Amino acid sequence: MHLWQAIGLPCPRSITERDPAGRFHPLTPIRTENDANQAAEDICQLFEAFGTTDPTLKSVDTVLCEIAGNCFFHSDAPDIRGLVCAQAWPGGKLAQLVIADGGVGIRASLGRNPEHHERLAVTNAIELATEWGVTGDPDGHSGFGLTLARQLMEMHQGNFVVVSGQEAFCARAHDAYRYNLPQGWPGTIVVLEWKTDRPLNTTPVYRSWPGSQHELP
Repeated sequence: MHLWQAIGLPCPRSITERDPAGRFHPLTPIRTENDANQAAEDICQLFEAFGTTDPTLKSVDTVLCEIAGNCFFHSDAPDIRGLVCAQAWPGGKLAQLVIADGGVGIRASLGRNPEHHERLAVTNAIELATEWGVTGDPDGHSGFGLTLARQLMEMHQGNFVVVSGQEAFCARAHDAYRYNLPQGWPGTIVVLEWKTDRPLNTTPVYRSWPGSQHELP
């Protein structure tokens, strides 16, 4: 998946590579917003190759751009803001998307907003971040990437997994799991996994949110 190449280091051993066409999108560094947009386009082409429907492609593109955009708000890295990769198993009708950043982590981000201090003391920070309207910006700017991703996976029987700091949160349909980790990740890793015979559609997610400003055009 080009791990070493993506972070600019020589690979310590020789690895036999498979042709990625139609199978996976190698790990790609995100340095600019254009990188994030290009990765979204390339990954959609990967899923399109084995018959993914148009609503699913639009949903993947939207979620990827929203979450990848977080890399620019929460990462202080001067070069690589985040990493993204994807894999498809046509025979198993399964797709997986992973986005990682080296930012401050969700707990630290939400901690910037005094409104959340009381709940952060007793709540898994990742789960809190997936709630509608929760933001680390005290001025009230609310991104909705994690909210959208979680609800999209829940509505379509997919898996939503996030690791941030020493916390982890997993959600699928009506089940949710919270973990404290002995070893964590300083930033945030988001994993989305879904069955490709269940088309994704963000429209019912948007329609479940308060207000009409989030309706799709």
